[in-house]
Amino acid sequence: MLNHPAKPLLLVALLSLLPSAAATQSAATEYTLSDDLQVLQLTEDIWRFVSTQDMGENWGRVPANGLVVVSDQAAALIDTPWTDEQTRILSRWVEAELGAKIAVVIPTHSHDDCLGGLNAAHALGTRSYGHARTAEFARRDGKPAPRTTFQDRLSVPLGKRNLELRYLGPGHTEDNSVVWIPDAKILFGGCLIKSAAARTMGYIQEADLAAWPGTLARVRAEFPDAALIVPGHGRPGGTETLDRTLELIATHVGSVAAQSLDAQTDDPDKNIPQRHQTLNEPKGDPVSSKAEGTFEVSMKPESTTEDDGITRGRMRLEKTFTGDLIGTGQGEMLTAMTGTQGSAGYVAIERVTGTLHGRAGSFVLQHTGIMDRGTPQLAVTIVPDSGTGELAGIAGTLAIDVVDGQHRYTLEYSLPE
Repeated sequence: MLNHPAKPLLLVALLSLLPSAAATQSAATEYTLSDDLQVLQLTEDIWRFVSTQDMGENWGRVPANGLVVVSDQAAALIDTPWTDEQTRILSRWVEAELGAKIAVVIPTHSHDDCLGGLNAAHALGTRSYGHARTAEFARRDGKPAPRTTFQDRLSVPLGKRNLELRYLGPGHTEDNSVVWIPDAKILFGGCLIKSAAARTMGYIQEADLAAWPGTLARVRAEFPDAALIVPGHGRPGGTETLDRTLELIATHVGSVAAQSLDAQTDDPDKNIPQRHQTLNEPKGDPVSSKAEGTFEVSMKPESTTEDDGITRGRMRLEKTFTGDLIGTGQGEMLTAMTGTQGSAGYVAIERVTGTLHGRAGSFVLQHTGIMDRGTPQLAVTIVPDSGTGELAGIAGTLAIDVVDGQHRYTLEYSLPE
């Protein structure tokens, strides 16, 4: 954590010049192919299609995103529409309007909003690609399955461009994968990622809520220069889609934990104290606890200054926590490196938002790190009175260990009863 940031500041400046999500979509052309199928232009040769299916009284009409990617008169579908008929309509439009034939189909997981039209796509003679578990689950459920599978990554050629398939871990489902279009800097995140305007988690009966935040952290680290992220449902955006997904996960986990505890405290046979208090009620003695888990961190250099052999830097800090603490951390770090090998220091302020043992809220961590000729000292302390929500009044310290390249945390904390 005390190493000199290796990423050149020029690269950071260049990344800031990439077009924003809003600019990419501002001049979009839209086609309505049927009452349940629309197509919207993202770039000269990449289109977002939105197919809609009636999912009954529990869900109503559900629109779902997919992409049409064109190169040299060949087209790829990233996810199919909900149905075979919608897929046939889309194929005819691609041929008539774009002068291309669908050659590749990539379902990003085994639900119908991703491969419901795969039989129609196969009838066109397309090549289909998907994660091995997607094929396994599709066959198990009696659905058409992608014919070529991969485990971690696969590069699929399409004319003069390549589509990069990645599996970075479970989330919405065990098999959800993402597709990266390098030349356009567009990431199709599918149902692994929620739109920035999403208000609910949607269908999560097959979700891995514990692993989902870590998977999103790997997405963020793998594609730091994504100019546009396309979720499975809703409008595309930037990294705020990742932030919103993490917020929804943390809120859902905290809500479930609170409901579970309330159900227990409503049972008169259980001697469990109520944790809900009014502001005027006196708080009990603090209760000590320990939280453990892992986190992933990314640091983005913002500035560097050199004076008399001392290099000072400012960095943006972003973390994703999993385990007993589920949430995100955002903050700033100041570093100083001397001309002496192994001697440096840093301070950082980081706000952590999420759920801690099921309690939703936020708190602030203060980091103070010193490296004395190779000997490290690190103190990370919760700033007094920085807790909010159900974490109001939190106090404690956090220890960090790095084991086999993985960051682990131990948070020893106390909260008022």
